[in-house]
Amino acid sequence: MYKSLYLGLDAHTRVCVLAAMDSMGRVISTSESSLFRHVLELPAKFKYLALEESSLAGWIASALRPHVTQLIVCEGTIRWSAEEIRMIVEMLPIFADFFDWGN
Repeated sequence: MYKSLYLGLDAHTRVCVLAAMDSMGRVISTSESSLFRHVLELPAKFKYLALEESSLAGWIASALRPHVTQLIVCEGTIRWSAEEIRMIVEMLPIFADFFDWGN
């Protein structure tokens, strides 16, 4: 079991994709099928979910909020370069310590 997992959800009408990453930046494999089951069954004490703002965001947020430690809905127009994403992933443990996530 992981202490904390950081989840990203890209939700569309026909397909939703869930990505999960531990505090060391390792990606945990997930699937498009059975989205809610995957969120519930991910082996972590603390789950932090970021969800892109969309027409489905309100419904998904209300359904998943009871099953995650923290949920944020964010604007999805920002496009990150591979280098920016790599830098953010490398800083996750620092953010976790700073914000006392998982403690």
